[in-house]
Amino acid sequence: MAPPPQAISAADQQAYAQQQQLKKQAEEQIKKLKSEAKDLKKSGGNVPSSLTKDINKVIAKSASAPGKVMNSIQKTITGLQTKIQNFAKGDGMRTDRHNNPIAVAVGKNGKNQFTSALDSKGIKWSYGDPFPNNPNMVTIKIDDPSKSFDAARAILGGTNAIDGWYAKHTGQKGAATYGIKSADDFNKADIQTQNAYIASIYSSEGGNGSLLKAIQ
Repeated sequence: MAPPPQAISAADQQAYAQQQQLKKQAEEQIKKLKSEAKDLKKSGGNVPSSLTKDINKVIAKSASAPGKVMNSIQKTITGLQTKIQNFAKGDGMRTDRHNNPIAVAVGKNGKNQFTSALDSKGIKWSYGDPFPNNPNMVTIKIDDPSKSFDAARAILGGTNAIDGWYAKHTGQKGAATYGIKSADDFNKADIQTQNAYIASIYSSEGGNGSLLKAIQ
């Protein structure tokens, strides 16, 4: 934005100065956001692609944003900071909130093949948060964080979760890397490969890395 002509009123010049200050603050906030996201990746976390897109949108809008738009950007930035902070703490993504690296779900107050697999291995679980777009479905919560990968192992090796979903979705990377495209493939793999496959799904599901402690 070009500087205001000298002929405009003092009030307008003051408004312009305030706008420039706001833009500077927004740019500083964006720089901090990018740094926080980078730190998460270094620590083994995985910033969700949706959050990265939000950050990029803010960066694009801040390039030339006058007046009220800058106020909107500031609000967006504050929201993004909260998301990143929650994500880093493990509060932001359902994988980490539920000690559930593969983010499996069950019908509200119901049971399914996933819960049966957990029961067969004596792994305690409970009903977690409902899906925002479907309150009748909830994320399965693994009660003991140290059992998070054991729980995933029970489900991936004892149900059709891989060929029914993961092989074509958040398990595609793992399928290509480890050759795991079915429960049979998973069960034939050694425990290190199984853990690596689970970790790849965990990353694709947006996990922040905190559950990796279960296999360290």
